[in-house]
Amino acid sequence: MTYYNDEHAALYADGFIALAVAEDAAVAVGELMQGLPASLRCFQDQAVRAAASVALNVAEGSGRRGRERKRFYQVAHASAREAKSAVRIVVRLNAIDQARGRKAVDLLDRAAALTWRLWTGAKTTRLPIASAGATGAPWRPNKRATLDASV
Repeated sequence: MTYYNDEHAALYADGFIALAVAEDAAVAVGELMQGLPASLRCFQDQAVRAAASVALNVAEGSGRRGRERKRFYQVAHASAREAKSAVRIVVRLNAIDQARGRKAVDLLDRAAALTWRLWTGAKTTRLPIASAGATGAPWRPNKRATLDASV
């Protein structure tokens, strides 16, 4: 999925990339979770709602001020982590293709990194690298590294 094509330039002329990434993640999770077996529908519902919550809270938070704004960004960050966990569980249960699941997890990782930055007001953060999820290690922000401009 491309973030910086002409369509996105028109939609996000204000440069609010966090919202673009969150919306892309919500769409990716929604498409990924379609057609799960009935026994896994609880994960489908939870993942789709959490991924949508990321985008909706980023959008709503951008219209607020002060502590209220930070609270919306905090909820968006937590929702990104929740959706990521649901997707990883479904992948581990072999209910969806691992490569497609990885793409959704990567988008959710980026959304989590950007919402963490919005929430905390940090000037820098560490974005997860592609191989970080394979180790199973949890993602933790690193204030010393710089934000990857390719996000």
